[in-house]
Amino acid sequence: MKKILTLSFALLSLNLFSQLPDGSISPDFSLEDLGGSNHQLYDYLDEGYSAILDFSATWCGPCWSYHQTGILEEVWSDYGPDGADKVMVFMIEADPNTSYDCIYGSAGCTGGSIGDWTAGVDYPILNPDADDAAQVNADFAINYFPTLYGVAPNGEIYELGQTSADDWISWTAHSFQMHNTTWEVNEEDCTTSFIDLQVEGGEGTIVYEWSNGSTNQDLYNIAPGSYTVTMTDDNNYEVVKGPIDVDFNNGSDI
Repeated sequence: MKKILTLSFALLSLNLFSQLPDGSISPDFSLEDLGGSNHQLYDYLDEGYSAILDFSATWCGPCWSYHQTGILEEVWSDYGPDGADKVMVFMIEADPNTSYDCIYGSAGCTGGSIGDWTAGVDYPILNPDADDAAQVNADFAINYFPTLYGVAPNGEIYELGQTSADDWISWTAHSFQMHNTTWEVNEEDCTTSFIDLQVEGGEGTIVYEWSNGSTNQDLYNIAPGSYTVTMTDDNNYEVVKGPIDVDFNNGSDI
């Protein structure tokens, strides 16, 4: 039976996309890591983190090869909570047919394992039981291993695949972080009121398109009204912020 499953996933891995469309809203999960700490995806997103989700199986050769590059460990080290504090990284062993011991490559493994997946890894490894693994597989439409998603703080999910550390950083630590952009509003009159956009993240040059036609980062000398800005960076990633209300009669309204 295991050989049939292995062949099935190998054939499915020839697909170039998963079933979750890029830009759709990610499902949530609540799973324990190997140390017993619980991780709920949307708790981290609500705190402003981006997330990398590595759905793998312990018997999967391409999963092991990518795991061994140390790319995700590099992102975790530089941009995780002990680094720039922008990105969470999770490996999720998502095959319901592998036993718990397979993550360690131990003799008690049922279902197949290439080695000790915990060696040299500091980011959380989630090794759910069969029922939870089946559920997370279904929720995230996992058709093949590995499936690697990036998730923005607003919940948008993108399949970025087995890419480089630079690409992961570009998207999760830069582009996705634009969702954490805030603003301040000064409301006095049409000659002194302004919106000061306090931009977070972004890859390279950010292009601004305001609902009033301005292409500046900030708006000055503006009339009362509701304003929206679309920010687009060098990854062609768009983030819309607003509406931002300006009302001379009611004081600052952020």
